[in-house]
Amino acid sequence: MHWKRTNEEQMSLEQKFHELRGKMESYKSQLDSLTKEYNESQVEVNTLDSKRKMLETMQKEHEGMPHAIKPLMKDLKLDGIYDVVANLIDTDKKYETAIESALGGAIYHIVVEDSFVAKKAIQFLKTNKLGRVTMLPIQNMKAKYPHSLAKQELFATEQ
Repeated sequence: MHWKRTNEEQMSLEQKFHELRGKMESYKSQLDSLTKEYNESQVEVNTLDSKRKMLETMQKEHEGMPHAIKPLMKDLKLDGIYDVVANLIDTDKKYETAIESALGGAIYHIVVEDSFVAKKAIQFLKTNKLGRVTMLPIQNMKAKYPHSLAKQELFATEQ
């Protein structure tokens, strides 16, 4: 009898062993799959981060803009030059194309404090034969809606 009980225990242990080995193989397969997915995601994150850094650098260095803008924004350390219109507009991604289309070439106009700054910047461009750029002095701009209340009333009636 003792022999029979030992044999049954051995069979039970073998059965548990095979069950545990099956679970272990299943877990290893899941681990391999998750490791592969993690590595692929890590590559994608690294790629997107590189693109983000490149775009930030391009924006900071004014790459892809008319050639006269870069030296004006980078080399001329003149207070009162803000940036190109494109960099001063913040909007939802879904509206970017419409805004770019509406602005056309004006998207590369440079916003400056006043006409004095504009004249100094234009003189810099002429002296260095760098080309032409349109300046938009804030001092000379007039709000389309001079009173915030009038603007609020307009938008309230449109809704």
